[in-house]
Amino acid sequence: MIFTNLMALIPPCVMCVIAIITFYLSERRMKSKREIEFSKPLYQAYLLSTLPKALRTYITSEDKQQSGTQLSYLLRDFKNDMLYFKYAHSKIYDQLLSALATIEHCIVQDEVSKSNPTTLTLLNDSFHKIYKAFLFDLPDDRIDSYFKFK
Repeated sequence: MIFTNLMALIPPCVMCVIAIITFYLSERRMKSKREIEFSKPLYQAYLLSTLPKALRTYITSEDKQQSGTQLSYLLRDFKNDMLYFKYAHSKIYDQLLSALATIEHCIVQDEVSKSNPTTLTLLNDSFHKIYKAFLFDLPDDRIDSYFKFK
């Protein structure tokens, strides 16, 4: 009798476990899709075209003040557009802010003094940290596979 009652309880318990696992997996998938939707404009607009062009212009420019100002405005817009990560991934957001602060510091320092190789190295390292955060540090989204060009 007890064995029959236990056997009657097993299928509903298994169904509950399967439902919980399915719910968890669908939540993870929805979160990944949401992160991709927030990351896509930042990645495509800023990281693939706008910021590299502005950095190239800044590095090759004779007028560091004007090109530095333009780069600073782009970085400010980028910082405003990535506010989602402040709440979703605060560690990544802090890494991005740190890299952006280093870039801003390099721009200000470069305007005061002449260009030096250390400044360019710091700029490149900071941009590398930003790209690394988007491509490798975001969990569960595999964003690099979505932005591969054929």
